[in-house]
Amino acid sequence: MANTIDAALIVDQLAERGMATLGPKLAMLSYFTTDFSSDVVAKQATLQIPLATAAGATIEDPTDFEQGATTLDPITVPMTHLSQQFSVTSKELNQRIRLDHLAEKNLQAFSNSIADKVIGLINATNFTAYSGGAVAAADFDIDDLRTIVGEVSDANTFNAAMDTAYWAKFLPADLRGFNPNGQIEGIHGLNSFQRQNKWDGTGAVANLVGFVADPVAIAIGAAVPDMADPVSELVESTSFTLEDLGITVQANVWGSTKSRELRASYDISFGAGVGDGSALVYWVSA
Repeated sequence: MANTIDAALIVDQLAERGMATLGPKLAMLSYFTTDFSSDVVAKQATLQIPLATAAGATIEDPTDFEQGATTLDPITVPMTHLSQQFSVTSKELNQRIRLDHLAEKNLQAFSNSIADKVIGLINATNFTAYSGGAVAAADFDIDDLRTIVGEVSDANTFNAAMDTAYWAKFLPADLRGFNPNGQIEGIHGLNSFQRQNKWDGTGAVANLVGFVADPVAIAIGAAVPDMADPVSELVESTSFTLEDLGITVQANVWGSTKSRELRASYDISFGAGVGDGSALVYWVSA
């Protein structure tokens, strides 16, 4: 009997793999102001993400309870359709190679491309460098971290991300200091403290290895990319949401009539824009 392929089952498997892999890889996104939607948006759309920059005055002994206004500045976030595509040939299918065998590596590349959109904003034009200058991992210590935290002006939340070589110097003595995503909560008064190994986003300052930021530093938007009706009828598609982040990713599977390959993709409409430039301080290794 000929082999059969259940496309719906395959796309569900890819979604499960995506949820397991992308959550930890993209945890850094939670450090910033986000507008994540499961709605479908047109390609190359632009989001306006509101950022509260000023509050009204506190009123003493009020007689009028309809006063006060919060100032909202819209942050323009250009959205880009990111698509991570991979396939299995007819010959590979006969050799029992499956799409989910390829998913993990492609999810890693996909998460790096998403992170690039955020990391690429961290440079001297948008934010402030650590006053202590470049610091190699071997020389970085708690005094550097304290100083960097102090240089993030007027922050309410202090989220730190750094390269593993720096992060490892502050590891807890036992597993009780970690949460399931590998984050170290509350270390040295920080709200979050996480390792991040993707620092070379296009536009990022050279040798970037870490930052401390308040969420208002960067605004991030994400949605599900649009798919034309005639095409959607030929593609088995599902969307899955990363629970801790609230970000939704599309998984697709289809068969190529040209090559007879079984093809798949992970897709998202994603973008990031600079919010409050005083709310992030970064450092470099050299």
